[in-house]
Amino acid sequence: MRVLIRADAGVDIGTGHVMRCLALAEALAARGAAVRFLCARLTAPMEARLHGAGFPVATIDAEPGSDADAAAVRAALRAEAPMALVVDGYGFGSAWRRAVRGAASVVFAFDDLAELPDLAADLVANAGPAAATLPYGRVAPEARRLLGPAYFPMRAELAARLPAEGEAAGGDRLLVSFGGSDPAGLSAPFLKAVRARLDDATGVDLVAGGSAPRLDAVRAAAAAWPCVALHIDTHDMAGLMRRAGLAVAAAGGTLLELAAFRVPMVLAVVADNQAPGARAAEAAGWAVAVDVRGGAGGAEHLAEAAAALWRDAERRAAMARTMRGAVDGRGAERLAEALLGHPPRDGG
Repeated sequence: MRVLIRADAGVDIGTGHVMRCLALAEALAARGAAVRFLCARLTAPMEARLHGAGFPVATIDAEPGSDADAAAVRAALRAEAPMALVVDGYGFGSAWRRAVRGAASVVFAFDDLAELPDLAADLVANAGPAAATLPYGRVAPEARRLLGPAYFPMRAELAARLPAEGEAAGGDRLLVSFGGSDPAGLSAPFLKAVRARLDDATGVDLVAGGSAPRLDAVRAAAAAWPCVALHIDTHDMAGLMRRAGLAVAAAGGTLLELAAFRVPMVLAVVADNQAPGARAAEAAGWAVAVDVRGGAGGAEHLAEAAAALWRDAERRAAMARTMRGAVDGRGAERLAEALLGHPPRDGG
């Protein structure tokens, strides 16, 4: 099967869409599929990462979700027909999706919100803990629905290093990761706020993207605390998670990566699409959720929650136990097999 992936990454939208598509692409390629990416916006580190993983990347000069974007996607699909299409992004409305669907043999959509009137897809995937509660019967009535953490597309480099069933999870460092672009700018102010509440000898791993805004402020905040290790565009998230006794993170896809590694979490809800998953994770006993969408005081609230949980080793151990087996690392395999096994539509 030939597969075209349409997704973007940028400072304002983050890198999560492309990263989960990369996990799916790896699983598809391992099963013999020929996969390529088509992007209208892509940060330089993400483009290098895709090329480094062996996937061709083409760029289009069009506003994401526009008619010109749709025309470029149709042209790319027809040039190598039959070809399946994977779509991931909030900028692709129902009209755009209907416009490209006819050129694809199968359409696979990653989704988080079930808010569009019509996802126009043959398969829909949402790995969020609350996915089964969303109205996919209305927005994708005929699609095969792949919902819940069993379908979380974990990258192969992470899945290979998950703790074994009987292995004790948890380390002794604080992991901080607000996403590849940290659009809310939480990294530096959080680091300053949490330092005031923790022993100065506490080991901290701070993850940041090389294209993130305010990176100079992040570097300065990290340099001011000798026990902070700053990791820019890291390829060793598995190692960082295995060393973590607590993580403070944006409540996106990282949530399920941390659950797989059984790392207790303080989750920052920085966008509306993150709220349902964060609430579900908190209800499951995996996390403490902190809503920072209001902006003011967000870093202080996060630091207070993190410090309280850091001091409560017994609670963190209980949280780690609740995550055992919740995410098994095989979600990308399940998604790839579902896509490869789906019959093509007539005319696609």
